[in-house]
Amino acid sequence: MKVGEVMTRRVVAATKNVTCHDLAKKMLSGFFSGLPVVDEQQRVIGVVTEFDILKVLQNPDEYSFTSTLAEAIMSRDPMCIEEDAEVEQAIQLMRKHHFIRLPVVRNGKLVGVISRGDILRAYVQNDFITLQNGEVTGHE
Repeated sequence: MKVGEVMTRRVVAATKNVTCHDLAKKMLSGFFSGLPVVDEQQRVIGVVTEFDILKVLQNPDEYSFTSTLAEAIMSRDPMCIEEDAEVEQAIQLMRKHHFIRLPVVRNGKLVGVISRGDILRAYVQNDFITLQNGEVTGHE
């Protein structure tokens, strides 16, 4: 199974000029614990996590929550995975580095994110259906 088959295609990414405050708001509103940071060509240049923002809050003499930019706190040169890679490779990277998710790229540009949950969903059979007026409307 390929990463591109199970990844999340709708990706929220930050630019390097987003403030910590706005990063925190986006993470809370979207239930994200981290966001890829992209340049003008949608290449992944970093990743910002909740831990990075906590570091800002813990060091007010060094950082300002309202004005520190993603570029200042992001992890640079993040590990990404190609969309045509095998899911097994994503699992190996996640386990080895304790990652929750990996940015997925095609020709160096962000095209998705694969999370541990995406992988698990691909292997779990749906044993539930949704019925409306006696008709199957979906699988859960």
